[in-house]
Amino acid sequence: MMRSRQSSGQRLRASVASAELRLDASDLEALLQVMQARSLEELERQCARLRARLGDAAEAFEPHLQALREQAEELERARHLAATDPLTGLANRRAFGEAVRREMARSERSGRPLAVVMLDIDDFKAINDELGHGTGDEVLRAVARCARHGIRQGDIVARLGGDEFALLLPDADIDRAQAIGERIRAEIAGVRAESGSSRTVGVSIGTSVTRGRQLSVHGLLADADRDLYRDKAERKAAASPAVAPEAEPQHSAA
Repeated sequence: MMRSRQSSGQRLRASVASAELRLDASDLEALLQVMQARSLEELERQCARLRARLGDAAEAFEPHLQALREQAEELERARHLAATDPLTGLANRRAFGEAVRREMARSERSGRPLAVVMLDIDDFKAINDELGHGTGDEVLRAVARCARHGIRQGDIVARLGGDEFALLLPDADIDRAQAIGERIRAEIAGVRAESGSSRTVGVSIGTSVTRGRQLSVHGLLADADRDLYRDKAERKAAASPAVAPEAEPQHSAA
């Protein structure tokens, strides 16, 4: 792809050389910015700038600009696929890790909090075993929809793999993060594992926040993971029926 992008740039330069155009340094700089654009959005912005500068003379470059646009669209599609979980359409583990590193650097500069919320589906193996993997996939999609619906603009939700999901919440303190997690948990509780089934879906939640703490990316995620397993253990204990103490044998007074 880089080779084809480079050849389009070479053809664009050839058009400049062959066309009888008088371009000043600013015009050439605008052409260079078009060829160096790193994203589709940037390319479109630089093309608009070039057209505004050159006016009618820009028509000579339109075929090459269109070729560059098609290549940029292909690159954007490839980037999207590389960062997306194919089953749920959420960000994948790799994209989430990059987002955490980026937002942690921003949090350190600004001093504002950054929260991570982990979600893990309870007894997901039993859903797959009893109802089939097709039903399990539908449950994963339903949980993804609930999580996506429950976040704020600017938040990120990802499927890390299996039945594990994560939320990245910039500018969220512990209370806000927990409130978002509980809202999503309540919405997921209304999901049926299968149409007509009495089995509902539950999730365990773990939360970690950076504010006031010097955490690494690994430390932030590890704290949320530990909190999740505490929550899972407490939920299992609460769901287990209490075992009545064994009655002592009654002895006759005789």
